[in-house]
Amino acid sequence: MARQLSLRQLIVCITYLLGPAMLPLRAQANVTTQHNNNARTGANTQETILTPANVNSSQFGKLFSVAVDGYVYA
Repeated sequence: MARQLSLRQLIVCITYLLGPAMLPLRAQANVTTQHNNNARTGANTQETILTPANVNSSQFGKLFSVAVDGYVYA
């Protein structure tokens, strides 16, 4: 006869199975203030992948825009 798991047991099982897979998704830089630094500039000074040398400025930018009817809270 099949045993039925409680919701708590199911959550524990999922956590044990998927928990290690979630570890690489942690942030690469500590963000301890709003917008990354005390000046609130939004600059990530610890960025290592995107650099001016490997980003093609002629192909980098806004992809599209959409008209909306009212306020957008994001």
